[in-house]
Amino acid sequence: MAKVNTTYKCTACGAKPRRWEAVCSVCQEADTVETTQAEAKRAGRKSHQAPSATLTDFASVSSLQMARTATGISELDRVLGGGLVPGTGIVLAGEPGAGKTTLASDIVINLAKQQKVAYFSGEESKAQIKTRLERLGASADAGIPLSDEIGVERICAAINEHNLDFVVIDSIQSVFSEEVSGVPGSISQVKEAAHQIMRAAKSHGTSVLIIGQVIKSGDMAGPRVLEHLVDVVLTFEGDRRHQHRILRASKNRYGSTDEVGVFEMTSTGMLGVEDLAALFVEDDQGLAGSAVTAVIEGSRALLCAIQVLVSPSDLPQPIRAVRGMDPKRVQMLLAVMRQRAGFSAIGSMDIYVNVAGSLKIEDPGCDLAVCLALASALENEPLAERYCAYGEVSLLGMVRPAPQGQRRGKEANRLGYVPFSVDGAAELKKVVSLASGPKDQKGGVQVVNQEV
Repeated sequence: MAKVNTTYKCTACGAKPRRWEAVCSVCQEADTVETTQAEAKRAGRKSHQAPSATLTDFASVSSLQMARTATGISELDRVLGGGLVPGTGIVLAGEPGAGKTTLASDIVINLAKQQKVAYFSGEESKAQIKTRLERLGASADAGIPLSDEIGVERICAAINEHNLDFVVIDSIQSVFSEEVSGVPGSISQVKEAAHQIMRAAKSHGTSVLIIGQVIKSGDMAGPRVLEHLVDVVLTFEGDRRHQHRILRASKNRYGSTDEVGVFEMTSTGMLGVEDLAALFVEDDQGLAGSAVTAVIEGSRALLCAIQVLVSPSDLPQPIRAVRGMDPKRVQMLLAVMRQRAGFSAIGSMDIYVNVAGSLKIEDPGCDLAVCLALASALENEPLAERYCAYGEVSLLGMVRPAPQGQRRGKEANRLGYVPFSVDGAAELKKVVSLASGPKDQKGGVQVVNQEV
C-alpha cells in the first residue's frame, strides 16, 4: 500500500503543528486546525503531465447578456445596479437578526411570478420556510419549491435538473460537500461548497443568493475568500434593535458599490424606504452639541445629525468614543480644532461623537458639521435651528467646499434646511467662530449662509 502522509494546518494563522489541536497553540483560535491526508510520492516517480488548457479566440466568445431582471424591491435593485444579471452569485451577509432571511424570502416571492425559483435551507425545516413565506404574503399556488437538503452535490444536481433561474442557499454555513473533510461551517467546507455552487450557477445561467452569517470577528461565514468567489457582496448594517436597516454593496461586478438601500423591518417583510426625509435627523434642534449635515451615498443625498458630548475627564488619557464614523478621522478633526481653531480645552475633555440613526458615514464632507457640533458642545451654545453644514477640513485648518455641494444643498432645501458651507477655502477658526457669535431671537447662535 502507498504511504499516506498526514499533515495539520491552522486555517487562521497558517501554523503547522505536528499533531491535531482543538485550540491552535499559536493564535489560540478554536476549531481551526484541519487535517490533510495525501499519498506520498515514490522516489524517482515523474510528476503527471497535465493536458494543456483550451484556448478560445476572443472573437468567438459570446458576450454576457446584461438583461437584468427586476426583483420587485426597488431599494435592492438600486444597490444591484438595476436588477439581477443571469448567472450572478450574490452573498448577503449580516449579523443574526439583521433581516437576511426575510429579504431573501421577499425576493423569492416576487421572482416566483416570472421565473423558476427554489429555496434551499439547511437551518430550517420545510414547514418553517412555508410558514414564513405565507406570513410574508406567499399564496398556496406560489410555485416555490422548498428543500432542506444540505449536500452541495445534490443541490447542484437539482439546479441542473430543474433549470432553475434563481436559487437561495440559506445558509452557506449549513451545507457540506462529501469531497472534503470537516464539519459544515468549517473553512474547507465553506470554500468547496461555494465553489461548486458558483460553478453550477455560471454553467446554467442561474442567479444564486447565498446567505452568510457574520461571526464575532467580523468575517463572513468564516473565511474572507468567500467574497472572491461571487460577483456581488451585500451587507446589512444597522442596529438590529432598530427597525431600519442599510444595505450596502462592498463588491459588485455589474454595478456601482456607492449605492445604498434603506429598509424598514416590519411584520410583513422588509419594506424599502425611498424617501429618506428626516429619517436620520433626530428632534434635537436647539440643543448644544448637535449639527445637521448632508452626506452623499451613491446617487442620493442624506441628511443626518452629528451629536457631540464633552465632559471634563478625570483620567490621564481622556476618552475618545466614536460611533458611526471613522475614529481616526475624528481624532484628526480634534487635533485640528485644538491647534488651528484655538480650542485648547479639548486635551482635558472626554469626547463622545455619535451619528444619529445608527448610520455609518465615510464622507469627508461632514467634517465641518463635526467641528461645529464640537464647538457648540464646548461653548454650551446651540447652533441656529434648521441649518445644514457641510465642508471638508484639512490639516492646515482650512475649510473647503464639499464635493457635490449642489446636491447636498438641494436636499437640505427640500427638507426645510438652510445650506451652510463655503464657496472657497476659508479658515476653520473664522467659520467655527460663528458658534460664539451674536444670538438670534430663538436663543440659538446666528449662522450665516456662505454657499454660492
